[in-house]
Amino acid sequence: MTKDPNEIPKGRKLLVALIVIGSMVITTLAFYTWQILVTPNVLVDKRERLILIPENADFKYVQNMLYEEDLVQDLVTWSLVAKLMDYDKLVNPGLYELKANMTNVESVRLLRSGAQIPTRITFNNVR
Repeated sequence: MTKDPNEIPKGRKLLVALIVIGSMVITTLAFYTWQILVTPNVLVDKRERLILIPENADFKYVQNMLYEEDLVQDLVTWSLVAKLMDYDKLVNPGLYELKANMTNVESVRLLRSGAQIPTRITFNNVR
């Protein structure tokens, strides 16, 4: 029995297969992470909207509002980013303006920062 000099050893075949599979997995995860962070997810192809987060509102309330008012395309990825940025522990009440085609990161930063839009109040009869 003569050994073929062009035959690749089994250990090397396994190593090449693992490298190919590993690079495919890493590429897929990198693309999915990029898509979660950079792709628009809030008010996609819609106009700006004002949202009011009441006093004593929690993270679940904000999630339900975003879902029910159809403000977010993918609530799962938005919630993941919000939890990674600790928004679930720090919900600030107020009136916020969500702009069209915002990313998950932009929208969570806006809500987390507490950067509300100013509200004008006029008193007619002041003594």
